[in-house]
Amino acid sequence: MFDLEPHRVASILVWVTSLSGMFSNGVVFCWVTKMPSMQNPFGRIARNQSLTGFLHACGYFFFFAPMLYFDIKSWKDSKISSWFGQLEDTFYDACLYCHLFISLNRIISIWFPMYYDMTFTKNRVRLINFLVWAVAIGLNFYFLRWADCRIQYGEEVWGVVFLNTELCFKIGMAFVVHKGIILTMVIAFLDMCTFLKCRVHGRQLLRLTTDTQARNRKIMEITFVTQSFVQAFIFILELLTYFVFVNWTDSKLAKFGLKTIAWIMVHSLDGFIAILFNKEFIRKVFISKQRRVASDYRSSQVNTTGTAAALTIHSVAIDIQKK
Repeated sequence: MFDLEPHRVASILVWVTSLSGMFSNGVVFCWVTKMPSMQNPFGRIARNQSLTGFLHACGYFFFFAPMLYFDIKSWKDSKISSWFGQLEDTFYDACLYCHLFISLNRIISIWFPMYYDMTFTKNRVRLINFLVWAVAIGLNFYFLRWADCRIQYGEEVWGVVFLNTELCFKIGMAFVVHKGIILTMVIAFLDMCTFLKCRVHGRQLLRLTTDTQARNRKIMEITFVTQSFVQAFIFILELLTYFVFVNWTDSKLAKFGLKTIAWIMVHSLDGFIAILFNKEFIRKVFISKQRRVASDYRSSQVNTTGTAAALTIHSVAIDIQKK
């Protein structure tokens, strides 16, 4: 009964991982929109980043997993699957660009706080979010459509692969591999510099800061730095699995895990890391929910007791009338 074919097991794994990505990034997107502490340049760029992760997961959940499970040949054709591959790479690139600007946001906040408000104005943040999408869409359309190179479905790995041509190999190495490695290393370098600054001077700054509001803001900024550092590490790990570790095995299932699942999971973990590193979200969503449940329970108990007492008084009144 449960003896599923391998490609269907793979599709179920895609459904589960992409659903987790939709959940984590969707929660972050809604939370950033509502939380007061995230109504700042960091929060606005982080919201854009969570949108890229959500859309990336949606593509795998609604297109790739059904295609794999039901073995839809027309969807696997290059004419359709290449558009899917191009869209997914666009979302990935947009997410990577958001990470870059978040790292720049953090390093300026920690190293050059006097220039922070002047650098990340509301209009400039809007421009940053626009450029993220404009550059991601423009470059992907140029290299993966106009230049006649494609990222399409590959049955050999149950994932998307580059078209096997010399042009595609050059574009893949220059546009995807080298660009991804360079951007990720730049992000990691910026985050490392910011992280070290926080580790060396963070405690001293907290001791010197007497104002409670300023102290809480400094703690929040240090937390954001740690969050972006961990997220950059996850992206580096994904690049290693996708382009290096995958060459160490000939197993189709292993290649599927190291390429397709790793590509989905990097966005899923992105959202979960953002949730776990923000105590305000956990406090307001989970703890507040528990308090609401407890309050509703107490109210129901009071209402039940009050109703019972009212019924008793009413019955006593009727007895008195009868007498």
